[in-house]
Amino acid sequence: MNINSPDSSFSYAAQRARKNNSVIYQLFVSIFFYSSLAVMLLGSYLGAIDTNFRLFSGVSLLMTFLSGVVALIVSHDCRKIIKSKVVLLYAFFFAVYLFIGLIIFRNNLRAIIFEFGGFRGFFWGIFFFYLIIRSYKPKFQLLAFVLVPSLLVLYGQTLEIGRADIDVVGQSSRITAGLEPLNFFLLIPMGIALCVLSRYGWRWILFIWITPLLMLYSSGFLAARRYGLICVSFLVFTVLIVLTYQMSNGILSNRSFLIRYRPLRKMITIVFTILAVILLIELFLNISSIVDNFLVFDRLSQVTQGDRSIALRFKEAIEVIHSHQDLEFLFGRGIGATFFSTPQSQFTDATSWAHISAFTFWLKGGIVLFFAYIYCFYIAIPRLFLRALTKPSSMSPRKRTAILTVLPGVLAWAILSLTEGRITILYTIPFGFAYASYFHFKTYGIKI
Repeated sequence: MNINSPDSSFSYAAQRARKNNSVIYQLFVSIFFYSSLAVMLLGSYLGAIDTNFRLFSGVSLLMTFLSGVVALIVSHDCRKIIKSKVVLLYAFFFAVYLFIGLIIFRNNLRAIIFEFGGFRGFFWGIFFFYLIIRSYKPKFQLLAFVLVPSLLVLYGQTLEIGRADIDVVGQSSRITAGLEPLNFFLLIPMGIALCVLSRYGWRWILFIWITPLLMLYSSGFLAARRYGLICVSFLVFTVLIVLTYQMSNGILSNRSFLIRYRPLRKMITIVFTILAVILLIELFLNISSIVDNFLVFDRLSQVTQGDRSIALRFKEAIEVIHSHQDLEFLFGRGIGATFFSTPQSQFTDATSWAHISAFTFWLKGGIVLFFAYIYCFYIAIPRLFLRALTKPSSMSPRKRTAILTVLPGVLAWAILSLTEGRITILYTIPFGFAYASYFHFKTYGIKI
């Protein structure tokens, strides 16, 4: 066909128009994604440092609904996953425990409303993933989904450090700023982003590997959270194992290239280069001079001296068990259930969560939900991950690819859940995001 013919000109113009329309469409989805991200982070962050901002939850609820509308319109896969058995079962059990808490036990209405806001995060996580997939340059949006909250955590720590100089160095000056909920939110998307973006060239590697180092610095050192050191180290270790498997057309191979030392050496070199840059910045800017010393060293020394916080967590777990009577022991007291917690008694007489997440679920759903939680996160998921590593031929290549990409963050999350169990929207969003990611990678491979 002659390219100068009228038919060719019309075809070229039509293709260009479709491309322009597609870009406009993707930009619209991108703008909506960033609006949703801003509302989620702003509401959660302000609510953590000032309870008056919890009124912002109404705006957050509206944005969850609008995110769902847009995601369902732009993505056939989102419409499909919303009708899946996992989502329907989640909605069913959520309705059951809401009924138990609201109708049978008539729990505190404010606690019910707060936890309702937390559990809806699962759906928002699904919508977030499909907004990213349908956005303009989705790899960049995935990076922003992890990097922006990481920077927010660091910003929160610098604010708290500024306030810490009026306190006595020690327990009273430990930095909070809603840290645990934000870390709960970060670990799973961070693990997924590390596994995905690290395969798209060194520019992506450079930026995405800043995020675990930011968490290590802000949570582990500045905020003196021991779990920050443990969770990030575990996440990095498992992700590096996954990255030793080559990828072809979005599918991971069955053989690790650990024996091929050079590719792994490049990965380790760039990680430690970033760490060295951060340490040099610390050396020249002397950020830590605002406080007398890194509090983490103080906290780590408490372990060898018999850390009281560990004993208090076990005491709290016993208090959860003793708060139940008769059938409550089996089925719990539903959403909004509260109990007296010794570690939290200085803040409130009745709390709705325990520091060990499994006992938060015992409080809500009794021993049935407790053992379901334990089996899922500490038996089934680790076993599935090890099976994908050690017996690759026992499952389909796409399923194995999805498992190895999604589960490192879930396993790190499970470690963090041994120290924190409050159910907020940031607690549940990652699981919707992880489920949607697994569904997508299992269908298409590691392609975004």
